[in-house]
Amino acid sequence: ILLKAARAGKHIFMEKVLAPTLREAEEMVSEVERAGVTLVVSLPRLYAGYTEAIKEALSNGTIGEVTYLRVRVSHDGALPTDENPLGWLPNRFFDPEESVGGVAIDFGVHPLYLVSHLLGIPEQLVSVYGRTTERTVEDNSVVVFRYLKGVLGVAEASFVGASMPFVLEAHGTEGSLLYDPDTGLRLRRVAGEGWETIEVPPDGPSPFGRWVDLASHGEPYLENVRAALELNALAEAANRSVQKGHPVRPNLPPLGQP
Repeated sequence: ILLKAARAGKHIFMEKVLAPTLREAEEMVSEVERAGVTLVVSLPRLYAGYTEAIKEALSNGTIGEVTYLRVRVSHDGALPTDENPLGWLPNRFFDPEESVGGVAIDFGVHPLYLVSHLLGIPEQLVSVYGRTTERTVEDNSVVVFRYLKGVLGVAEASFVGASMPFVLEAHGTEGSLLYDPDTGLRLRRVAGEGWETIEVPPDGPSPFGRWVDLASHGEPYLENVRAALELNALAEAANRSVQKGHPVRPNLPPLGQP
């Protein structure tokens, strides 16, 4: 559908991910470039104020050398209730043909692209998937990024967790950062006393708003497309790691691409 839309000269705004595989995603991007249309993939947490604040703190060495970063997203969409015995998510979320996977390639892409944005592309990653509700696809996932010098990043996603919908924590040689929507962004330094609050700037323009602006001028959003391709590479590698049962190296898109 998206290829046909591009060939028809239609600008495209879409949810993550671009496609089930990096190869298919690259084909889509090539078609978009040939058609000269604007493509924006919804990666909303990249433009959140807390992401900007954490990125700046890590870059400035606020917590020293980063040693560990963890991002978790969760909701209870797969958990049974009296009203929804199979959970409130539509059945297609658990159909491997319609959804091409479970929570990892759906909700789980948010922590994947956040860890990558904050730490970079890992040398290797390894995935573990769980099926708490015994569906055909996973409803619980953990992906561990391994970097040089032993730095670790962890991307967690769950359809079976209700109490903590989002949390981001970063630890370094001189302190720690902790963010959740209820308490905001906090910093604890080794040499300090207790937690201190860090001001979070306003969120940037939404992905949809950026698309409207760029499409109105017929301009590409190369930074977003590049991030979407890298996300595709990470999601594909996460699934490949589960299939093979060992760590894998992500296949990255060529640097010449957006």
